[in-house]
Amino acid sequence: MPRLDLIADTWSRWLIAAPWAWASLALMLALGAVSGLPGLRFTTDYQAYFSDENPALQAQRALERHFGSRHTVVLAVSADQGSLFENPRLDALRKLTDDMGLMPYATGASSLTNFHTPRADGDDLSAEALVPDGPFSAEALVALQREALAEPRVLHGLLGASGEVTAVVGYFDLPGEDGDRETAEVNAAIDALALRFEADNPGLTTYQIGSLPFNQAMADAASFDLRNRYPLAMALMILLLWWSLRGVNPMFITLGVIGLSTLTALGIAGHLGLRLTTASMAAPLIILTLSVSDCVHVLSSYFKTRQEADLSPAEALRRALRINLLGLSLTTLTTVVGFVSFNLNDSPPFRDLGNLVAIGVTAALFYCLTLLPAWLLITQPAGRPLRTLQLSRVADFVIRRQRPIRRVGIVIVLALTAAIPLNRFGDDYVKFFSPVLDFRQDTEFVGQHLMGVQFLEYAVPSGADGGISEPDYLHHLQAFAEWLRAQPGVRKVSTVNELLMRLNQVMHGDDPSMYRLPAQRDMAAQYLLLFELALPSGSDLSHLVNFNKSVSRVTLGLNEMTNEDVRQLDNRAQAWMAANWPAEMQTTGTGVPVMFARIAQRNFKAMLWGNLITFTLVALIFVLAFRHWRIGAISLIPNFAPMLMGFGLWGLLVGQVGMSLAVVVSLTLGIVVDDSIHFLARYMQGRRDRGLEPDHAVRHAFGDVGSALWITTATLAAGFACLSASSFLLSAHLGMLTVLIIVLALIADFLLLPALLLWFDRGAPDPPAGARPSG
Repeated sequence: MPRLDLIADTWSRWLIAAPWAWASLALMLALGAVSGLPGLRFTTDYQAYFSDENPALQAQRALERHFGSRHTVVLAVSADQGSLFENPRLDALRKLTDDMGLMPYATGASSLTNFHTPRADGDDLSAEALVPDGPFSAEALVALQREALAEPRVLHGLLGASGEVTAVVGYFDLPGEDGDRETAEVNAAIDALALRFEADNPGLTTYQIGSLPFNQAMADAASFDLRNRYPLAMALMILLLWWSLRGVNPMFITLGVIGLSTLTALGIAGHLGLRLTTASMAAPLIILTLSVSDCVHVLSSYFKTRQEADLSPAEALRRALRINLLGLSLTTLTTVVGFVSFNLNDSPPFRDLGNLVAIGVTAALFYCLTLLPAWLLITQPAGRPLRTLQLSRVADFVIRRQRPIRRVGIVIVLALTAAIPLNRFGDDYVKFFSPVLDFRQDTEFVGQHLMGVQFLEYAVPSGADGGISEPDYLHHLQAFAEWLRAQPGVRKVSTVNELLMRLNQVMHGDDPSMYRLPAQRDMAAQYLLLFELALPSGSDLSHLVNFNKSVSRVTLGLNEMTNEDVRQLDNRAQAWMAANWPAEMQTTGTGVPVMFARIAQRNFKAMLWGNLITFTLVALIFVLAFRHWRIGAISLIPNFAPMLMGFGLWGLLVGQVGMSLAVVVSLTLGIVVDDSIHFLARYMQGRRDRGLEPDHAVRHAFGDVGSALWITTATLAAGFACLSASSFLLSAHLGMLTVLIIVLALIADFLLLPALLLWFDRGAPDPPAGARPSG
């Protein structure tokens, strides 16, 4: 008796001897795991996507050390008609600015109404409000608007070019004791403020962007999916299971197994103190869908053998386990290998996703081999075999047309593989979110009318305290700013130089020809000091220069660009620095877009190595499992071809891959292997046990497992199709490509795999007994 059959028979005897004990053990272990659910935490902080060692996060934190780690909320205000430069509207903006500064954890607010511009009276320098207290005459309002639009530090920052859109920027310093609660508290207060403002000022509309609204949008996306996508996925799975299992009892035990598998993974995550994010929140849905196939295969074999051979429940269970133990074990093993390879990913949420799913599918195998058999023995349901499809026609078609199927199939695989380079790497973090979410709509509006959609920042060191006033430093900085303004996609560049040039002009009688950098270090340092002293209490220049004036800040406002475009812009900027700046000034860019672009690139490289290792291990597992190199070699084609075809079709249809799609190969590998391994197991059973010729063995495989494969594929596709409708684009693309690959996998297993088996196996000697994969 083959070793695997011996294991299955021994396991069956244990189950048959004490089904209540095994059911109790499974439920007690589940209860212990589920007790960790209260320890689960969810975070909306985008920095959770970066490990502490990540260079992009380190660059961001270095910038925050120099200029403060203040979070921002931008309330853009748009006039439905007319200009913002009307007395009632300016008064409303002034009140909105004051109210913004009173929000929870607020440290201040900036707007047109408290923006200060330098004025000189002889050698005395003062800072006067750009928009002083009104009311103003019509002529004065026109003059105010003209002056504001002429101020480089205001245009495309606090004021749009049309004069109809402005920004009120709030600055917040969160205690950090409970960042998610604090973020939600601030955003709730801002929402209420915006609603009051719009109610009090008809004709003015507000739009919210900034780091805190971005974090809140991450939470809203996850909440939207929990309310809408997950219930829909469960409803579809219940409907498909009820239809395919042809009974309520089998459906409920299947739901019990997949539900316990999911709760076990989440409970263990709670015990381990993992923080869920919008990315790792996909784990429950993935576990739910992956767990279904284990139950379907066992129940299919159990009910079929009971009906066809008129066996007792115990004997039918023994045979079902013998038939499926290899397939279940190898499917779980390859799935776990694929998801554990996520730990090569540089992003903690994707590592957590991989570990959660690996725990969940392992738990599913345990419950499928303990709780499910115990339930069958205790209740002895008189279920019927799975609803069958007329797959004999498919088998006949493949046998009859095997040669053209092989040729056309191989051509299609090669052609679609050749389309993989059409995929362009890069995400757009704004488009992470569905257009139905307010954050996406508000960000796109502000990007179009005001300050750009994305930002890239540089902390430029001078090498010494007070060194930012050195003329050489300032001229290097000015050359860099001019180069940046000439780059495609750059809307606005802000540096300390704009302020220094304006100060130099003011101190020379407001002569336009003197709008240039001060000629001496002492002059530049004195201008900055005098202006900072002239600013009202609570205002300073910390957004432009650090405390000891050794580092200054360069901020780019960008039009809509992918994160990869931003990364390439930063690469060009660093190349420019290397060619034109002294070593002590050279730095790297930071900001949300470039951070996500760099981690996506690092993830993609890591996952390529991970996938290569996974492919090698899976190939080795198949050859060792079947102990037949021909069958092992053939199995590699239907296992890997769907992924190649999927990415090729994605290149033709979408053409963009990003951070989430780097994990799709590992995610789908276990699903794809499940189909092929069960088909191969039944084929080998027909060849070895029944002495069938290859064409009859193919018919046997279709008749024995074809319906189960179709049902599991339909259930998986339904679950991931719901994920593809996620309001979070990373999850949506993950779902779309996964559906595409698992459907292609079923087509490959129903057409290409049997056609290849008929070619390679015809005329070959029967597989040796040791190659028999199942009983």
